[in-house]
Order: sequence, then C-alpha cells, then structure tokens
Amino acid sequence: ENYFEALSYHYLKASENDRYTTLFQPPIVHFKNFLTQPILVRNASLFTSLHELACLANPVDCHVAFSSYSLSYILASAVQGWDPDFISEDWHMTAKCKLMTEGRASVKPIFLPLMNYAPEEDDAWST
Repeated sequence: ENYFEALSYHYLKASENDRYTTLFQPPIVHFKNFLTQPILVRNASLFTSLHELACLANPVDCHVAFSSYSLSYILASAVQGWDPDFISEDWHMTAKCKLMTEGRASVKPIFLPLMNYAPEEDDAWST
C-alpha cells in the first residue's frame, strides 16, 4: 500500500552514486488468491514467498530482481533499457545493470510485500 512512499524514501536516502546503480525489490508474495489455489500451488506459493523474504533479508545474498522491481531512469538509460526479446526480463535487466556498471549495481530490498496472483484455473489439474 505504501510501496511508492517507501521507494521514494530509500531512493532519496541513498547516496547519489548508489541511487543511480540500485534496483529496488519488494518481496513478492503470491497470496491474493491463496485460499482458492489448489493445495500444491498453495504450498509452492508459501515456500516461494518464504524463499524470497529470506533471500532479501540475507545481507550476503547476491539477489536478482524478480517480477516487480524499480530502478532509476538514469540506470535504465545507461544500460539501453529493457530488451523485448527476453522473457525473463527481470533477471536479464539485473545482469545488464551489473555488467554495464562493472559490478556496482545492486538489488536492495524494500520490505513491503507486493501481493501477487498465483496461476489458477477451474480445477487443480488445469492449474
């Protein structure tokens, strides 16, 4: 609910060098449709969310941006933006940022969960 306020805070709090080489990442939790998910998907959603939180909380983890993330326009322009030919653009953008900034780019957590939907169909088999 307050993600953009927290993003603005972390962006402005960062040093000028860091704010232009940082990808900001909230933990993604697949809980919007949690109660209607089949039990296997529900368990996968739970463990994926726990894994995401654990990785973001680990200060020595070399985190890769996942799903929804934010970065400055300056950083996006410096790496020539997103490449439409890559399906996993989040991982690809992280790699581009790290390579084109000679390793200075990093992913910093913003500990406000971003609620997301998990895949869901009419029955468990279709899901």
